[in-house]
Formats: sequence, structure tokens, C-alpha cells
Amino acid sequence: MQQQAGAATEIPFFTVLLNKLSGTAPKRPPVADLLKPDFLPGEMVVYSFQRKNRNYPGLVMVRGRDGKMIREANKYFAVPQLARSNTNMPGYISNGNTPQGIFKIFGFAVSQSSFIGPTTNIQMVLPYEHSMDVSDTVTSLLGDNYRFMLPHSWKFYAPVFEAYYAGKAGRTEIIAHGTTVNPDYYKKQPYYPISPTQGCLCTKEIWSIMDGKRLESDQQKLVNAVRKAGGADGYCIVIEIDDLQKPVSTSDILPFLK
Repeated sequence: MQQQAGAATEIPFFTVLLNKLSGTAPKRPPVADLLKPDFLPGEMVVYSFQRKNRNYPGLVMVRGRDGKMIREANKYFAVPQLARSNTNMPGYISNGNTPQGIFKIFGFAVSQSSFIGPTTNIQMVLPYEHSMDVSDTVTSLLGDNYRFMLPHSWKFYAPVFEAYYAGKAGRTEIIAHGTTVNPDYYKKQPYYPISPTQGCLCTKEIWSIMDGKRLESDQQKLVNAVRKAGGADGYCIVIEIDDLQKPVSTSDILPFLK
């Protein structure tokens, strides 16, 4: 790639790969800086905290436009969320894991896919994504202002730009949704009973095998929290907090909120 006289740096796939091959992994900046009210001030923000190993479910939390995290019953709202794709490939590859970084949230929808199911989902777009539902102006502004939107400590942290390069590389249609996939297919996996996707953010849902009715839905809980936070107009940030080999829990996030 270096022998291509700089051509590699013009191709998003190569840019991310060069960052990964450049040597030791960069030190992660303080996660607390992403949780301060001056990060995306006045915006609703969905935080998807993940492990580096995406076999372990992450945790999704929601911040209101007032800069405060949504609470329920005197506790921070939080439900497990999987950011692993069926392929478990890197996020800058189509149908790979959900890439780290900033997404624009622009509304709610109900999918026609029998695998996603009828529970309301949260619509998102990547920087520079070409979408039938959002103008190119919106996604271009997201890309052009991407570094500016990050806290100072995060502006040159390469891993958080994975969403930026995924969008430039042509990834599309990453949303936050529930699932109707039979969880028994994944009974021996550490992410059970959540099912992997084609690269979206997925929450647990349980459906009756008797009458098909929904019995349990973390996705509905997430949608309710987003509505409480002001509605599906804001941002989502996916961030890997560490490489511990276990699901993310609220106790992992509480130190960042102090």
C-alpha cells in the first residue's frame, strides 16, 4: 500500500487497515468526555457501549437534550445491545459488525423484514451515506463536521472514525432494531438470547411460540427511552470501552458518569 504513492489513503478500506497495521493500538481517550453535556450539546444521544470482542453484548443508554442520562425507577436506563454481525467481520466492510463512531438518528420506522419484526426501530445513517430517506446534504454535513463534533481528547483517536470510513466506503442501512429470529439457534453463544444481524444494533425480543405475540422487548424499552429523551432526532455513538471477555454491565459505565 505504501508503494502506491499515497493512493491507498484515498480508499476508505485501506485507510482503516493502515490504522490497524500501524503499530500498537492507540490508548483510548476518557469515555467520560463523551458523556459530558458539551458533547453534542442540546442533542438527544444514544450511547452503545461495546467490548472489542463483539461476541459479548454491549449496553445501550440514552441522554436527553438537557444533557442528562435517562432514568427509570431512580436507575439509569440501560438494556443489552448486540453490535455483532453474522460475519463478525470489521465494521468498515458491508455486513460487518456495527462500526465504532457517530451516526445521525433521524426517525422511527417499522420494518417489513420478517427477521426484524414489527417492533418500532430507530433509523440511522452514516457519514456520507446515500439514503433514500435522508438527503445527501445531511449525511455530507455529518461527514464534513465529524472530527469537529468529537471532544478534543477524541479528535485524533483513529478507532472512532470507523463509522466515518464505513460511510465513505459505501455501507448503508445500519439501524437499531429488535429481532424475531429464534434465539435457540444461538443457544451456545455468549450473546444468547440476542441474535446477530447484518451489522445493525440489535436488542433482545422474545416471542410466543404458541400465538406469535411479543412476550418481552428490550427494543420497545429503548424506543420508549428515546421518546422520553425528546424523540428520534439526534445522534448515536458506538464505542468500544475495553476488551474484557464478558457482557457490558451498568457497573462498567457508572465510573464514567461521575
